[in-house]
Amino acid sequence: MEVYGPAIPVGQIPRVTVTFANPRVNGQPVAPRSIQAVYPKGVPDYAEARAADGKIVIDVGRPVRQRSSRNVRLVE
Repeated sequence: MEVYGPAIPVGQIPRVTVTFANPRVNGQPVAPRSIQAVYPKGVPDYAEARAADGKIVIDVGRPVRQRSSRNVRLVE
């Protein structure tokens, strides 16, 4: 998931939660081989992705304090 648009103050980033579940290709269920979250340098840390109950959940619009890695494997 990527968010595009003109730059706005970080305090105005809308709060959104996006959940990806039940992936399918041509209508058939597939198991992801891997899922990775990449947080580019120079971009405000206002998004966090996590694996939860077989889903990928992404929270946008909340500050992430002290991000330890900019490239995180969520599913191997």
